[in-house]
Amino acid sequence: SLLASGVTEIVTWGFGSPKAYQPYCAPEESPIRISNPLGEELSAMRTSLIPGLLTTLGRNQRQGARHVRLFEIGTTFHPRTPGVDEDPRHRLLPLEARRVAVAMWGGRHFGRWYEHGELLDVSDLAGVIDNLIDALGTGVQLNRRPVELAGMHPRAGAELLLGDERIGLAGQLHPERLAALELEGPVVVAELSLDALLAVQGDKRGYRPLPKFPGTRRDIAVLAPREIASEEIRSFLEMHAAGTMGNVVEKVRLFDVYRGKPIPETHVSLAFAIEYRSAERTLTDTEVNTAFEDVIGKVKERFNVEVRR
Repeated sequence: SLLASGVTEIVTWGFGSPKAYQPYCAPEESPIRISNPLGEELSAMRTSLIPGLLTTLGRNQRQGARHVRLFEIGTTFHPRTPGVDEDPRHRLLPLEARRVAVAMWGGRHFGRWYEHGELLDVSDLAGVIDNLIDALGTGVQLNRRPVELAGMHPRAGAELLLGDERIGLAGQLHPERLAALELEGPVVVAELSLDALLAVQGDKRGYRPLPKFPGTRRDIAVLAPREIASEEIRSFLEMHAAGTMGNVVEKVRLFDVYRGKPIPETHVSLAFAIEYRSAERTLTDTEVNTAFEDVIGKVKERFNVEVRR
């Protein structure tokens, strides 16, 4: 899946500088030190795959590359509390976790003539992650919760959740972090727990027959404060757009984001498409319009946003 998304696999060291790993540690965690290191820069076991990806990305930038998309699947090492009856020989061993990480930078279309200066951003990163989730067939919705993360741009960082479980992070590196690493930006990164993804991986692929009845679409655009995540609104629409018609909302997707005049700098225009279809009958315009008007009112009340028509 990652290779099909145009991302190249690399393998990096399992140990490195403690300073490089500390930003990616839990608040109460510190990198595990090696007892006989080759030097300070190789004195800690890695707690994240991201520093190794960024080192390789920087090396490629210095060699003149104009677009770099990398991923690594590997093990990270974390402190743990040994069991009471654990073999004494194992008590000093760290907790090992399997993870997958991605780092991307450069032109969106690999320098082709139609690129017109477009650069990779968090939306491209989200697409790569979604492709990975789809390929694993987890059957569980991956949610993104905007948060401020160390080393990330304050408006371009998110926790990745499977249900209520935090399994990773994604975002765009902060300009100060780029400067410290001597990297050209924007650089977007993500890291996910492969153990968590494989734990919910489906053994079977479902099949859904082609629809017998026509569908219909309604679009809604909202003027929302920037601190409200688009995913919150999208999920709310998906949950409430059907009204009393039952299971007839086929998909809700964000298809347009606009910032600029005449919209205030503190707000953003988000446009969503709601696709309705019943597996049992043809929906009428009257009942779809009734449900649509109802969900517009609910969105206004829930998020205190302006609906644009």
